[in-house]
Amino acid sequence: MDLLDNLLSSISKTNAEKAQITPQERERRNRARLAQQAEQQKLQHWRAYVQNRLQRFLGEPLVYQRAVDEQQLRLQQQQQQQQQPHTSPSVVPQEPQQPTPQPSTLSQAHEGQQPTAVPLPSLPPLAPPRTFLYFPPQPKQYRHLLHEEAEKAELVSHSFGKGDTDRHSVVFRADAAPSLQQLAEIDNRIEDQMPGDQIIALIQDIQTQALIQVVEEPEVTPAKKAANERRAQRAKVSADNALAARIRAQVRKKQESLEGLLAGGGDDIGSLHVLGTEKRDRRTIEEIQADMRKRKLQQMQEVLRDPAASRSHAATTTTTATHNNNKRQRTG
Repeated sequence: MDLLDNLLSSISKTNAEKAQITPQERERRNRARLAQQAEQQKLQHWRAYVQNRLQRFLGEPLVYQRAVDEQQLRLQQQQQQQQQPHTSPSVVPQEPQQPTPQPSTLSQAHEGQQPTAVPLPSLPPLAPPRTFLYFPPQPKQYRHLLHEEAEKAELVSHSFGKGDTDRHSVVFRADAAPSLQQLAEIDNRIEDQMPGDQIIALIQDIQTQALIQVVEEPEVTPAKKAANERRAQRAKVSADNALAARIRAQVRKKQESLEGLLAGGGDDIGSLHVLGTEKRDRRTIEEIQADMRKRKLQQMQEVLRDPAASRSHAATTTTTATHNNNKRQRTG
């Protein structure tokens, strides 16, 4: 009943609140709800747009490899056409068309003839796949969705720029991700309200400089490699020695504090006792209960035999119990 009453009271309260809402407030809430729905639709469209661009970005290496294979095939076909002999039609009599011989038989049939050199047409150069993908400045929630989709696609994404509204997002391939130094350089060289074309050129310039530095880096000789290994070994030994010295200092400090406590004497020394020296009772619960019943039976038999002895035994038991209690209080 209480639950039903609470439910009915909450419903009536909600209806009363709705009745008190003014038309202006209702209109404002409707506009806010419609704006929220429109924003959610924009976010869904943005997510679909980012997924489409990232999917095409990931497929660029495969498309580039296919184009390279097709270009090589065309070059091979052109070379084969150039190697075929070209004779004058006035010299060669008209004969029925026969199948074209293979290159091996063709060379044997026209041995000693020099083929006419035909220049090969130049093929257009292929653009290599991009190493990064640029996105213009977007609000914070849009950049958050972009970073989520890039992480799902196993790509590296970063945002550059000043403030929260003028931040450019860039997605890199995992094998072409910039280092921390390159990221700092990109972030420092990006200015306020910088166009996207200049940012793309800036990142390409930094990546090109990094490739040049890698190519121009001198090869490490075996002697230099051995020297680096010895230097690293000496640094490791010195670090181990420093750690051992700290441990020895801590042990020495603990020993001195314990020796000072022992040399001070007082009541604290009397409280020191050796642990684990008391004998443990290894009997089971059933054996303990049987021994207790046996002891009580013996006491009852002694009372029936000699009442005076039973009174002296009770006094002795009380004195022993009092002595044990006092001993526990002192040691505690």
